[in-house]
Amino acid sequence: MELLTSGMAVVFRPGMLLMVVVAVFLGTLFGALPGVSGTMAVTLGIPFTYSMNATDAIVFLVAIYCASITGGGMTAILFKIPGVPSSAPTTYDGYPMAQRGEAGKALGMQLICSAVGGIFAALCMLFLSPQLTQAALSFGPAELFAISFMGLSILTSLDTDNICRTIISGMLGLLMACIGLDPLLGVPRLTFGTRFLNSGIEMIPVMIGFFAVTEVLKQTYKPAKLKAVGSDTQSGKLSAELPSLKEFLSVKWVVLRCSVVGDPLRRVNTNDNTPAMLHLRMVPGDRISITVAPKGAGSENMSSLRMMTPAATADQIVDYVVQAVETAGSNPCPPVVVGVGIGGNFEGCALLAKRALCRDTSSGNPDPFYRELEKRMLERINQTGIGPQGFGGRVTALAVNIEAGATHIASLPVAVNICCHVNRHAVRTI
Repeated sequence: MELLTSGMAVVFRPGMLLMVVVAVFLGTLFGALPGVSGTMAVTLGIPFTYSMNATDAIVFLVAIYCASITGGGMTAILFKIPGVPSSAPTTYDGYPMAQRGEAGKALGMQLICSAVGGIFAALCMLFLSPQLTQAALSFGPAELFAISFMGLSILTSLDTDNICRTIISGMLGLLMACIGLDPLLGVPRLTFGTRFLNSGIEMIPVMIGFFAVTEVLKQTYKPAKLKAVGSDTQSGKLSAELPSLKEFLSVKWVVLRCSVVGDPLRRVNTNDNTPAMLHLRMVPGDRISITVAPKGAGSENMSSLRMMTPAATADQIVDYVVQAVETAGSNPCPPVVVGVGIGGNFEGCALLAKRALCRDTSSGNPDPFYRELEKRMLERINQTGIGPQGFGGRVTALAVNIEAGATHIASLPVAVNICCHVNRHAVRTI
């Protein structure tokens, strides 16, 4: 607490506050320039610290670094050109908002969320530094490899429409990372005999090439001037209106991942993860069983339903289930658990598939016929070679659970509900 008090006394001096304001301005300017990363912004700010004492210099450089990370989101939102590499995800939502004439709201949300994240990170560093230090020192080759593998596995969810293109881009990134001197052996790799490649290829030029140059070419190709679109911006002018307090409060918990919106098109977050999807079923007895199954939309979006003809055979149903898993590919984060509903009506069949996921993966269907069908489906799915996280292998699914129900004589609905390997669910009876 004494260190915290002394630190605040240093920062809140009038002279230091003025330097922090100047540092924030410079950091925001550097961060908004594509190609100037947070590290480079700190490097450019070092000459300003030559006449400062150590404490003032550290505060000045930290302010530049934090502001540069925030400033990188400006060009990401306005031009789809991230100023710093960490602002690349901001282009996904910020740039479409700018095209709709909501650039001010996008910038305001980015600024507020950046401030909240920065304050939270500072508090974590303040109270958790000893624990984080111990965790960092315990990292060895195995842990570093696991983190690298997790980073590569994220590629499978970046572009769900063209996973092949995403994998190729990732492989090109790994290839470029191999250029230069080997960090362990000091042996030149892929330098083709030129000393200019000994230091490798820096991330900043690559980011500028992939984001900035491509966006400039797109804008150059368009024959008409880019205008904002939307019902509230018929004049084509961008709005500089910042988000109101009510708008920010409506999404305040989104930062902590509140995942439910009250309307599918207006997309207003309910901020409390409600309402839940409830299903009731009358069963014999005097007890109530409650099953809870939290599930994300990444795997839920890969579900499908087909109204087959009564003449469809078991082999055709197996083919359809395997096809659904193949179409999903790496999107549901395999290895997956597959719930299959057969029978019922349109909505009842989907509920059967959902109920199948709530069964234990080690418990087969009590009916020998469907238990054998589950084994056939699981074998066929694992023969697809999709593998964990889509990187290939013999384990694409951990289990296939089938639930069947009565249906109309002229109908044969089949539903497939896919869940990732976590497949969380719990049952309590009261």
